[in-house]
Amino acid sequence: MEFNITIIFRSITKLLIRLFLSRQKRAGKFFLTLFSLIVIFSFSSCTTKDDAGAKPESSQIGRIAPEFTLNNINGNPMSLADFRGKVVLLQFWATWCPLCRNSIKDLGPVYEHYKGKGFHVLAISLDTGQNVKNKITAFAVQHKMNYHILLGDKKTASSYSVNGIPTSFLVDKEGRIRNYYLGYQPEFAKDLNKSIEELL
Repeated sequence: MEFNITIIFRSITKLLIRLFLSRQKRAGKFFLTLFSLIVIFSFSSCTTKDDAGAKPESSQIGRIAPEFTLNNINGNPMSLADFRGKVVLLQFWATWCPLCRNSIKDLGPVYEHYKGKGFHVLAISLDTGQNVKNKITAFAVQHKMNYHILLGDKKTASSYSVNGIPTSFLVDKEGRIRNYYLGYQPEFAKDLNKSIEELL
């Protein structure tokens, strides 16, 4: 996985320059609009090198959240089923994703407020490579991630149709997905607070 916005910017910028130099105004305007849309999307989520599936759609809401069992950073297995009867936020993220840091920062106060009221967070890291546990642990300490951190895999990400991060799913006490958050938005914490209140 890698943050590849820079590559996208370079490619489209070169194309724009060529179009404007050749005075193809109509085509230039079209690609300028396309470039603007890519910028907006790029700054709301981090892409992944390995496509894990289609983007989450509204059809996700109401379906049973796919089961999984993953190890936490201490090497202990944890399953979604362990939290049945609780409200759970599943957040797919990675240490290399700048937008994930914003989301994690906003999530902290929300978790602290609801953690004693039946709300849990399972932060599923999609980091790969050598010394991944040490990297994630150091990141978690630095960013005060005081909730469960799991080592994710492509199978789990695919079962939730994740191909951009951060992506979060709010699961109710019966194990159904009630809301999802694709990318990072400034109103993330506000919307999450409202949804948790409705589910607890």
